[in-house]
Amino acid sequence: MKKIFSNLLVIFILTAVLSSCSKDNDVSTQTAIIGKWTPVQFVITIPGFPPFTEPYGGNIAGCNKNYTEFVVGGTAKNVDYAKVNNICTPEIDNGTWVQDGNNLKVNVGTEMINATIISLTANELKFSVTQNDM
Repeated sequence: MKKIFSNLLVIFILTAVLSSCSKDNDVSTQTAIIGKWTPVQFVITIPGFPPFTEPYGGNIAGCNKNYTEFVVGGTAKNVDYAKVNNICTPEIDNGTWVQDGNNLKVNVGTEMINATIISLTANELKFSVTQNDM
């Protein structure tokens, strides 16, 4: 099934929904993205097909949840937990982020993401990323 989708797929829009780990409820728009965000789900839209939701499946049972942290001043950190010799070990990629209105650019590790923020509250960050697959 994945081969069918990847062969048919030219453009898809991926909407990630992240929830906040530690944020105040009274947050201004300018600083709302600051904090730790844990992935929850992806909504995938393929032209000509109805959108479908995929839960985030990257967390390892028994370990802390993976997260991305946006720090004041433009520093970003992506933390993924893995089990090494049955011990939960964080794998940390550092990088940068810039927000200009609803545009969000994140460079972490070898990944560069240009996203459009759909909604941003104290507890939820939804953004879309357009990816071209050939």
